[in-house]
Amino acid sequence: MKSIHEIKSLLQLQTPPILAELYGKDNEVIEAQKQRYNNLLDSFSKHFQSINIQFFSSPGRTEIGGNHTDHNYGRVLAGAVDLDNIAIAAANGTSEIHITSLGYPDIVLDITDLEPKASEQFTSVALVRGICARMKELGYIIGGFDASIVGCPKGSGLSSSRFF
Repeated sequence: MKSIHEIKSLLQLQTPPILAELYGKDNEVIEAQKQRYNNLLDSFSKHFQSINIQFFSSPGRTEIGGNHTDHNYGRVLAGAVDLDNIAIAAANGTSEIHITSLGYPDIVLDITDLEPKASEQFTSVALVRGICARMKELGYIIGGFDASIVGCPKGSGLSSSRFF
């Protein structure tokens, strides 16, 4: 875990090692990613007061063949792409989950009540509630956290399974 100040300092390096590992060494790409991560840090700081943060990157993928057949035990030929979803998250010591994502409604969820809600069907909050319920059912300790997310661009064709 690092502080926002520590991350901002790392992003000032000419080629931060973690960005080079994720995105290659092209200076133009690195500069764009630095801006993207700085924007995410600014968004997180605007919404939350957490001190110890963690970054996450989830790589994009596209189905070359067999789109959505995997939902029915079929096979999919997938290919990686150079787009990813990134997030900052931090435990908040409460029983609430707070998630912000540019262009999407904020999520606030009290994890002391994980029963499905008919009014939430097909929403992002229902997805988060269901994941928490299953993790708790499997014996994991769950807790509140704050998160800011930046996803693949809307309309990129990479967000059909993305709820945030």
